Amino acid sequence: MKRYTLYALLLILLMGSLLAWLSWSRFDDFRRYHDETAQLSAEGVADEISRLVAEKQRMVQLFAHEHVPQLGEIINNLDDEHLMMLSGHINDYFPNYFAVTLTDEKGKLLIEDFDGLVGDACRHDISTFIRDGSYTLRIHPHIDVYHFDIMAPFESGGKRGALFISR
Repeated sequence: MKRYTLYALLLILLMGSLLAWLSWSRFDDFRRYHDETAQLSAEGVADEISRLVAEKQRMVQLFAHEHVPQLGEIINNLDDEHLMMLSGHINDYFPNYFAVTLTDEKGKLLIEDFDGLVGDACRHDISTFIRDGSYTLRIHPHIDVYHFDIMAPFESGGKRGALFISR
């Protein structure tokens, strides 16, 4: 009788060990599967955001190219009529834009649609873009809405500047 009890305990111990190992193995497979799924999801989102930003960049460059005369007029003549016309055109291209900023070739703000709250990150991006022709796209905090800036250079009548639209 003692022998059967010992065999039964040994069998229970082996079955418990086998179940514990199988549980650990299944949990490890589950964790690995979800880690891979999370990684693939993050890469997919990053790719889609890259495409979105590339398309927005293309649209801002296209807008700047197609509206060179108006942008040149604004640089030469900062009046409400030209600004309203530009605002209407921008709204046609970018219906949900947050703000528009126009600078001269030195980075001096000619139009700032932030109610005087162009932040340090935006100013840094403007100066980098004016100096190097490129900038690092990043999300900027703002009291009203987080946004990112898309910039495009333009030249009109020998005067250069930069247009950037915040989304």
